[in-house]
Amino acid sequence: MKIQNKTAWLTRDLKRICCEVLRRNEKIEGKLGQYQKTNLFVVVVSAYNHLNAIALINGAWIKFIIPKDEVSKLALAQMFEHELQHLRGYRHESMLDWDLNNTGYQWAADNNKFPLRKQERRSKCLV
Repeated sequence: MKIQNKTAWLTRDLKRICCEVLRRNEKIEGKLGQYQKTNLFVVVVSAYNHLNAIALINGAWIKFIIPKDEVSKLALAQMFEHELQHLRGYRHESMLDWDLNNTGYQWAADNNKFPLRKQERRSKCLV
């Protein structure tokens, strides 16, 4: 999985959450196709107070739009799994309803294993 991160959130933290969702999803649904597994590309961009995502049906591309200030890791995990289902060919009619109270994503709340931190801004030194 390759992640292109265009946000202030740390790429390694986003990837850790996405990898765990993928690992758990594959235990239930089976492995992704070889093409999807080797070419999975996730783009993460930010907006002010907006959480959304889009994926190509039977593709290997996911785009996330996440808030700049605060992100629910449980919602992020559930949204990533939802988009993985699209990669597997599922359409909304054959998927479960969106439920943020779903206890299947409580693992994401563990800040020790799955932190979500912002990148430190590097100051530009003029010499």
